Parts: sequence; C-alpha cells; structure tokens
Amino acid sequence: MKKIINRILKVIGIVIAVILFICVLFFIYHRVTCIDEEKNHPSQFSFVEVGGKRISMQIQGEGEHTIVLLPGLGTTSPIYDFAPLADELAKNNRVITYEPFGYGYSDITDKPRTIENECKELKQALDASGVEGPYIFMAHSVYGLDSIYFANKHPEYVEAVVGIDCTMPAMLSYFGEEVPADMPMAMDLMRITGLTRLLQMMDENQFVSDNSSNLYSEENLQEQRIISARIEANKNVIEQYNDLDNKIKATFDLKYPDSMPILFFTTNDADKEQRDDGKTSKSLYETYITNPDIQSVITYDASHYMHWTKAKEMSDDVNDFVKEVFNDRNK
Repeated sequence: MKKIINRILKVIGIVIAVILFICVLFFIYHRVTCIDEEKNHPSQFSFVEVGGKRISMQIQGEGEHTIVLLPGLGTTSPIYDFAPLADELAKNNRVITYEPFGYGYSDITDKPRTIENECKELKQALDASGVEGPYIFMAHSVYGLDSIYFANKHPEYVEAVVGIDCTMPAMLSYFGEEVPADMPMAMDLMRITGLTRLLQMMDENQFVSDNSSNLYSEENLQEQRIISARIEANKNVIEQYNDLDNKIKATFDLKYPDSMPILFFTTNDADKEQRDDGKTSKSLYETYITNPDIQSVITYDASHYMHWTKAKEMSDDVNDFVKEVFNDRNK
C-alpha cells in the first residue's frame, strides 16, 4: 500500500513539474514576443511628456472645434478602439484621442489613479499637445466623472461636453446600486505571465472592439491584440477601477455649468428589463440637464460601447449639435 501511495505521489510530482515547465516556457515565449512586438509594431502617433512619463495621443483632422476623446475604463487601446468614430469626427473637426497612463501606447505610472491626478495629467497633456483650446470633451463611460470634475475645475478649457453612455456621479445611487467590489491587484499577473495572450489564442476576439458592424480593419484589430497582450489589466487600470468610490464622492455634488453645452448619448435600454420605478438611462442623464436650450440627451439602440456600431450616426449628431449650439451663440 505504501509503495502504491509513493508511486501516486511520484506521478503527481512529475505532472506538476511538467506543468510548471510548460508555464515557464510559455512565460519566456510571452516575454520574447512582447519585445519583438514592441520593436516591430511601434506607435505611429504622438507623445507628450507628463511628470517624466510619456502619454500617447492621436491628433487628426482640421476644424473650428477640437474634440478630445476620453476612453472607458479598461479600454486597452483607445486610439484603435475609437478609430471609426475619430475618423468620422475628423472630417469636420480636429480630434485628439487621448490615452491615459496605463492605456494604449502610454507609459504605466506609479502615481495613484485619483481623479485629481488624472485631470491634472489630462490638462498637462493638452497644454503640451500644441493644440489650443477650449475643447469639446467627448467622454466614454467612467471618464464622464473626469469630464464633470474637469469642467468645474477648469471651465476655461471646456467649451462643451459630449457623453458616450458616460458614468455620472449619482448613477449608482439613482438606480439603487452599490459600488463594485475591488479588483485584486493580482489581476496584473495576467499580462505579466502571458495569461492574457493565452486567452487570446483561445479566442482572438477577446480584449478587442466588437467588429459586428465591420467598422474595424483586421490591421486595427491585430494592433489591439498586440497591445492587449502587453498591458491588459495593468496596475493603473486596476487602481483606477478600485478608486471608483472615491471618484464618485469627489464629484457627487457637481453639475455641469448652466452655460456649458452638453450632449449625452445613451442606450434606449431595449435589452434591459423595464424597472417598476420607470427610471431609464435617459431619465438619469436628464437629471443633469440644467439648461435645455443647449443641453440634451440622444438614445441609440446600441450597447454601452455604442461607438463600435454607431460611429457615423454619433459623428453626425455631434456635428449637428455643434452647429446648432455655436451658430446660435454667434448670431
């Protein structure tokens, strides 16, 4: 009996050793591949220095107004993710697609991911971009909190705000929801060990934009895969996620200035069960409308990442909004 147990333990030990050996080999493969990809797929976009680190941004188009695209939480490569929308907007406007620290080609920083630091970095990056303001902030998801904070702290920089199903300070309390539980910092091991790359090998559509509307080229999606394998769920993104409660507290009592043009894009909730209290995504954003003459809400039959499928429609609506608001002001 003792011999049988020893044999079983020996087999288990061999299996564990083989698994560890395979993991080490894959880790080495992942690290070598990352180095090769960084060498052969360098950024084609602009960099500015902020606090001794590099922030990436794409500047394109010409026009009277400059739109700054701000990404949703964890959007690994904002420049490539926003590409269809940015290309449409750039036909009539100057467009800056901003990649915060920990996103896209930007560096990873050791500074805490507080809303104060994020907005300070955004201001410094815009100052260094060479593109004069004021700007139209077009913020997706969690960067809605940054946009309302920034608009109150530096109103001279912001001539209008467009929200892409953006997070609002009172959103969770409005719907009676709780702040999500913290994400463990160990999630950073996914990119370090190569687990993200392994998951991509199993499903190449993970960690990239949904291309069901054929708005993205294969080259674009491949660049997203390369960047995701290297930086997906890095410490900056995890810290940003875990600081959500503090961001909400810092902005909870804020509203956009009455004189600031605002346009909210949100979903029509077609895929959600109707609430007994009648509250909808649209009704939430309407609570942030203080001047209906220049502030409004538009709904789409689309997901939270509506720019994946509605880039042309969104661009047209933004252009109409800008013409209506600013032409009326100039009369």
